Amino acid sequence: FGNSNLKYKSGFVNGDFEEGNLNGFITDGDGRVITQLSYIEPHDGYYMGIISTGLGYTEAQGSISQTFCLPDNPNLTWSFNWNFLSEEFMEYVGSQYQDYFKVLLVDQNGTEHTLFSKSIYEIAAGYELTHVSPEIVFDRGDVYGTGWLDLQLDLSAYAGQHVTLIFAASDIGYSIYDSAILLDNITIE
Repeated sequence: FGNSNLKYKSGFVNGDFEEGNLNGFITDGDGRVITQLSYIEPHDGYYMGIISTGLGYTEAQGSISQTFCLPDNPNLTWSFNWNFLSEEFMEYVGSQYQDYFKVLLVDQNGTEHTLFSKSIYEIAAGYELTHVSPEIVFDRGDVYGTGWLDLQLDLSAYAGQHVTLIFAASDIGYSIYDSAILLDNITIE
């Protein structure tokens, strides 16, 4: 019964954020869509996602997630662009204070898998950082960032499953110095 013209999309939606909102995503803490962060513009298009540990609606963490059905494809890949910015770089590298960025997948059995995880220390050790202050100031310290980076992950093991993908940023140890991760071009092929 009901309207036969109604349709429900079961696949991943709005990964480029070009709807100008978080349609399809659920937020927890600070997760939203912006057009720019000071002089940093989206990797492509007019909008990008942002999750943070205290720039907006929280003092400790932010995440966006989406539940959907993955295509039944044996060569399934997931790619996205990301840019990690933090006041913790330099002052707290190697300390117990380690904001982090994680990408998680919850499979159809409810098991959580960490697909990607980087702390302040791991980012500082593995990526070239750029000083972006005074143009970008969060709250207390100088801000450094990675610049836009590309990541591609193999999702073949989860092909055809009903899953939840989660992008999360969180504080470890305290919530004084903030971090933010910009996201764009989230695609599954």
